[in-house]
Amino acid sequence: WILFESTIVMAASPSSRSFEAPESVSQTQPGPLPNLTGSTGRTTSRFGYDALSAAQRSPSPLHASRLGHYSLPRGTISPPPPPYRLSPPPVSPIGYYPDPLDPLRRSPLRYPLYPTADVPPYVQYMRSVERMQEEIHKLQDWKSRWEDQVKEKLALQRKVDELQNKLNPSISGKDLERSEAGAARENDPTTLFNQLSAADTTSLLKKHLTPEIFGLYKDTKTLHGGSLADVIRSGVVNTDSGVGVYAPDDSAYDKMKLLFDGVIESYHGFRPDQYHPSPDFTLQDWNNVDPKGEYIISTRVRTARNLSGFPLPPLLNKQQREEIESTVKTSLEKFTGDLGGTYYNLAEMDEGVRAKLVEDHFLFKKGDRFLEAAGINDDWPAGRGIFHNNDKTFLVWVGEEDELRIISMEKGFNLRSVFDRLGRAVGEMEKNFKFIHHPRLGYISACPTNLGTGLRASVHMKIPHVSALSNFKEICDAMNLQPRGIHGEHSESAGGVYDLSNKHRVGFTEAQLVQTMYDGVVALLTLEKAMEAAEKSKPK
Repeated sequence: WILFESTIVMAASPSSRSFEAPESVSQTQPGPLPNLTGSTGRTTSRFGYDALSAAQRSPSPLHASRLGHYSLPRGTISPPPPPYRLSPPPVSPIGYYPDPLDPLRRSPLRYPLYPTADVPPYVQYMRSVERMQEEIHKLQDWKSRWEDQVKEKLALQRKVDELQNKLNPSISGKDLERSEAGAARENDPTTLFNQLSAADTTSLLKKHLTPEIFGLYKDTKTLHGGSLADVIRSGVVNTDSGVGVYAPDDSAYDKMKLLFDGVIESYHGFRPDQYHPSPDFTLQDWNNVDPKGEYIISTRVRTARNLSGFPLPPLLNKQQREEIESTVKTSLEKFTGDLGGTYYNLAEMDEGVRAKLVEDHFLFKKGDRFLEAAGINDDWPAGRGIFHNNDKTFLVWVGEEDELRIISMEKGFNLRSVFDRLGRAVGEMEKNFKFIHHPRLGYISACPTNLGTGLRASVHMKIPHVSALSNFKEICDAMNLQPRGIHGEHSESAGGVYDLSNKHRVGFTEAQLVQTMYDGVVALLTLEKAMEAAEKSKPK
């Protein structure tokens, strides 16, 4: 093969023959190639090999398979398929390569004369190498530009921090007075990072807190004095965390942007270049698909809000918690109509009232170990309380995972009524409070999973057949639903009853998220009924 290639290269050398096309042959009309070999039509190489005898003899099977239907009668040279190229094309970055199908022509890799199936394997390989090299150069260029942008953003953030420290000397850069429990917790970012590095965990915290990111933020202070230790402590202590980060105040989302953006994109699919839409509480055509209440026990829609001017719950001290409670209580007691009701302070609550609220599943309890490690449970039960209307279909929790949890709920599946009540309640509260709102992320919450709308629309639904399927969680994921036990996150189901809710919070409007939950519930209800009917139809 090497000898054959050497021969045809010699035969195709411009020094051995003329390479000029006659005017009668066009580049678009097929026709026989001119005789380029002189009167005899034969050329002998320095090896004594007849260059044209290969086409005149009976071709080998390999040669014949390559020539295919382009083979012509003996004594002629097979022309390439149209359109003809009778002048050398532009030079390829890699160079010219001899083409065994047409030894008198030299074609660069970027301008193939033949279909891919007819191109020799080594030419295809070189083309693949060229394409891969181009992609590698693109990735290297993208990485370089991304690193430059990160450096510019960090330099700009440092200037912003310096200006905030000058404008707010009483808050910025100074740790607030912490509770005894907060002071006793580990507050050294380096110690916590070393523990995280040695831990066996699959949390989003460990995925995105790389050594480079840690080096950038280990000494960063938020507007209200929070640190990286406050952000990551819960995920380090609880290695079974799915997310593992809590924001001590709203400025953390900007001051530790690379860490939070990574977590938010992994959980919500919300990219750093996206913006959360404006609120929308427009009612849709949500019909009650279970009017008898045989499967759907209750419907609940809640949203999270935090008051502007205060840090988030992980960083609140006792005085601030009580100030927030007093402000909210005064406003809620002015509500009238179907929103009017009574506020109860958890520390001063009568035992009879407490027992009744527990029986109705309205009273929230002290947070779990995840919230404990984040500092959200500090000073319990100071500054905590619950408000509910007379019909117990509208509730407000003060001092839980976020400063406010606004809840609308009722038995059955009257989703329009529940969502309408929540929209009116939020509108009334916004007349009295200014909630923390980020221009890109929407309403701010302590946990990144509740950013944007802070909205969670859910039902308690009896689906024993569907929930018994081995791929039940995968089915819910495909519908953007999140299944939980009836006692909240990290709890187990009982009797095939699950809490089903929308998974995402940010990047969608309130109406869109409720629609997601509604569509998923209708689909699961249809599947449950079909499985139930199939079981009944089985012969006993």
